[in-house]
Amino acid sequence: MAETALFRKRWFLVFAGIIVIVAVLGGVYWVLIQAGYLPSPIVRDPLPPPILATTRDERWVQDVRYLADNLIYLHPNAFDAVPQDTFDAQVNRLIADVPTLTAAQIWVGIAEIAALLNDGHTEPYLHVPGFFRLYPLRLGWYGDDLVVTGAHPDYVEAVGARVTHIGSTDVQSAFEAVERVISYDNAQSLRFSSQTFLRTPEVLAAVGILEDAERGQYTLERPDGATFEVEVVPVATDDRSFQYVTLYDALDIAPPVRTLNPDRDYWYTYLEDSQTIYFHYYRCNDNPDYPFAAFVTEMMTFIDSHEVARVVVDLRFNGGGNSTVIDPFMDAIRARPSLIAEGKLFVLIGHQTFSSAMQNAIDFDNQTNAILIGEPTGGKPNAYGETRTFNLPNSGIEVQYSTRFFRNLADSDPEAVMPQIEVSITWADLLAGHDSVLEAAASF
Repeated sequence: MAETALFRKRWFLVFAGIIVIVAVLGGVYWVLIQAGYLPSPIVRDPLPPPILATTRDERWVQDVRYLADNLIYLHPNAFDAVPQDTFDAQVNRLIADVPTLTAAQIWVGIAEIAALLNDGHTEPYLHVPGFFRLYPLRLGWYGDDLVVTGAHPDYVEAVGARVTHIGSTDVQSAFEAVERVISYDNAQSLRFSSQTFLRTPEVLAAVGILEDAERGQYTLERPDGATFEVEVVPVATDDRSFQYVTLYDALDIAPPVRTLNPDRDYWYTYLEDSQTIYFHYYRCNDNPDYPFAAFVTEMMTFIDSHEVARVVVDLRFNGGGNSTVIDPFMDAIRARPSLIAEGKLFVLIGHQTFSSAMQNAIDFDNQTNAILIGEPTGGKPNAYGETRTFNLPNSGIEVQYSTRFFRNLADSDPEAVMPQIEVSITWADLLAGHDSVLEAAASF
């Protein structure tokens, strides 16, 4: 009898011990998921859509509620950066205002709600057919100057000038006005995204910068200080009836190397004067018509048979994709010690370096002797990503959201991957056809 009781007690202790061990391991596993070291095994589908309402206002209210409910349900941690009370108040405010708002203004309100999450991967897509158009000016930040880098042929005089005002609003105030609509990780990604928002008529009207979206009024300044105004008519986002006049064509400037082959995800060239291999990595995508591994083999064959003083990898314009695509290149350079010796490998980064491209920059920094040159990245090292999408049931607006938190740096939480050598292309550099960032690498 006593032996049976002792046997049962022992088995109870063993069973209890197993439960404790499983609970501890499960807790550690969950902590590692929450900290971003492991992916979550749970991938949720969007909530079922409601039965569609019959009136215009009710349909928009359904869309706003469906947005809010799904962001809370699907995002790994919707309230990481914003208290739920603040989030709920913004949602309720938009719902109350629906009867007085245009469709574009409601989209702006939807974007504001998504932007509260402080996650550059979670946002409604901007160019929804029937909602938005564009003023046919291409804009880019160079230092503190917002420059017209291309235009519809009717507005070619604007190319090369910097923007001082949109409507009657100075460009800095206009930038601050659209900030609340933009989902971003850091100041760099905000600047990059603003380039599009500052030429989107419906957004500019919705935030109060322009009274009439049909008349885009831009005040511009030439390098000699002379100012002038252009009034721009919007075009559809998918308008292919014209080609933008580039800065290089308009001002007869020799295009810098970085602008070559704009339709390729990856390419390289040899800069003979400085014996530099320039590898432009535009998108983290493996092209099935020209696999990345085959591209790397071709490039390494060239390197092995030529005098190469340095290799420059340009990630400045890479917005992400699949971070593992670059692995064959990493393997190839690590197999060639001369290519990763100090002062031989350079990686160019900037405000468009985002998501997987930012991860690649971190890998270069951690796994090689690469010198990072340029500006801070648009991506934040410890941030949300691995996106999916859902559509709002009535308007059809597509919303992208993150499914996972990535912790790329265990011991710190910087706003960006920082270059060891900080160099920016200025307005003057742009007009002179200089790529000061590449030049800094090639002359190191």
